[in-house]
Amino acid sequence: MSKASCARHRRFQRTVFSVAALLIGSLLCLGQSPALAPAAAAPSCAARGLKTLRTTHLVRIFQKRSGDGWFVYGCVRPAGRSFRLGFMGGGFDDELDVLSIAGPHVAYRWGYAGENFDHFSVSVMDLRSGMVRSTTDDPSPAKIALHPSGAVAWTTKACLWDTRPRIPGAIKIKRPCRYVVKADALGTRVLEGGPDIAARSIRLSGRTVRWTRAGRTHSYVLRLP
Repeated sequence: MSKASCARHRRFQRTVFSVAALLIGSLLCLGQSPALAPAAAAPSCAARGLKTLRTTHLVRIFQKRSGDGWFVYGCVRPAGRSFRLGFMGGGFDDELDVLSIAGPHVAYRWGYAGENFDHFSVSVMDLRSGMVRSTTDDPSPAKIALHPSGAVAWTTKACLWDTRPRIPGAIKIKRPCRYVVKADALGTRVLEGGPDIAARSIRLSGRTVRWTRAGRTHSYVLRLP
């Protein structure tokens, strides 16, 4: 290959790599990783005319129209920076449900129902910084117990033993599937699994999570970040 041909080939490679980098960057920004690209154009926390989905004395969760769907943002009131939690609607029927708010943290379920498979996760975000403290694949959380520190536990009706990647501790059990999951300073893990877990029984008292299985109360102390 001549020097001129080599030069043209290198220029072509640089162009291809640059375009690929731009495409990858765009996909990341449009994806469900809100801490990566939250808010160059995010609305103000105090913005008017935008529908508020949930609010506490400290936090506001609101939505902003985008095409045939809505971006969902969260922020610390009254004038904290807004961070994008995800997207609702659109061509892929994206879903986002706010599960719980505690202090500056919000727990939410997000994802989409595809033609061949569904992909849903439970995430916890610190709205002071936009940092996602935990994300766990789970399409069917039943009830959640969120600590103001961002540590969390919940019950789920999903068959977690059949998910990939499998959550540590998710043993195969008889249906109906019932599990108790935690995500705290020690990581994410299934605490217990069994069809006799009462899916709506989980509750939080201080740092202690309690739930009911076969009429008996079980507990776990969350390790705080």
